[in-house]
Amino acid sequence: MGGNNQKTFLDLNKARNYSDYKNALKHYVAPAQNFVFASTEGDIALWIQGKFPNKWKGQGKFLMDGSNPDHDWQSYIPQEFNAHSLNPTRGFVSSANQHPVDESYPFYVFNDGYETYRNRVINNVLGSKNLFDIQDFRNLQNNNFNLKASELLPHMFETMNSSNLTDKEKEILDEVKNWNFYSNTNQTGPSIWAAWWSELYALVWDEFEVDNLALDKPFTYQTIYLLKAHGDDEFMDMQSTPEVETAKDLFLISFKNAVKKLQEWEVKNGTYSWKEYKDTRVGHLLQGLPAFSRFNIDIGGGKNIVNATGTTHGASWRMIVEMSTPPKALGIYPGGQSGNPGSRYYDSFIDPWAKGDYHELKLMQADDKTDDLIGTQILTPKK
Repeated sequence: MGGNNQKTFLDLNKARNYSDYKNALKHYVAPAQNFVFASTEGDIALWIQGKFPNKWKGQGKFLMDGSNPDHDWQSYIPQEFNAHSLNPTRGFVSSANQHPVDESYPFYVFNDGYETYRNRVINNVLGSKNLFDIQDFRNLQNNNFNLKASELLPHMFETMNSSNLTDKEKEILDEVKNWNFYSNTNQTGPSIWAAWWSELYALVWDEFEVDNLALDKPFTYQTIYLLKAHGDDEFMDMQSTPEVETAKDLFLISFKNAVKKLQEWEVKNGTYSWKEYKDTRVGHLLQGLPAFSRFNIDIGGGKNIVNATGTTHGASWRMIVEMSTPPKALGIYPGGQSGNPGSRYYDSFIDPWAKGDYHELKLMQADDKTDDLIGTQILTPKK
């Protein structure tokens, strides 16, 4: 596909303004990336940069006949028409794997499972006031609010018939009813929600469990819309029963299944608090060697949450930059400053990363002294 990705990053390191930034991006081809820009002059921007095929509506959504040349990519979207934004009137740009364009975009973009929750939380926070300080951004990057759960659970509580629940089921239902939708480590609500949603989603789309046929189940956002707005849709009917179920029935059946799973978890593992149930771990790159890994890390968040920390994934780098002269910055990542497992710096950043803490970054200037540095390394390219 051509391109010169290395030149983009070399030029970005020397860029002084928006024009330099925009010119540097032109060399970048793949994989497509969202490049965010901010300057001390007050400009902000976002470009989605890559070499994108100019597809007709639906092209590539399903398997196509590769022997037909008409099915080949016929052209590419001109780089200047890649989705981008400069100094939007709302005062901010944001990127969290959301759908990148609206209906006015002149080229076809298939909604292939874009994230529909994290970006809405981010936009709601950034649109809530005009001035933000460092702590606001720390709070945002570590935000544990579960928007997905908050948009469906109240409807489930209101709709589900809970009159015939067992004492244990009533106890667990009360736990999740009292949940504030923040997936913090000490709460059981997010664990109940995760187990319940998993069971519910499988019941809704049981029609897609067909042998010898590959079917992609609908996205979460559309599933929740269907459950709330069309609870008697024929997809609500379970294929394995003679009765005709509705969403109201599925809420109860999936809840009972989830309680059973949680009770089994309790017997095997003890408490199902979110820390224990999610069990976040940072595994060694060599097949997760246990002796060189960290387990059961005390961090909240989860899928579809701004703090997108699951069992084996999470924010690999958090950074907050103040566009002053010289710039000031905070950062943290889940690891350490040494690759040596015997070093006290091997995993020294994992616990502060989990707590939402940061370290001040040293952005060296030309006249800076190096007395406080532990060590330096100079790499000289071979000529």
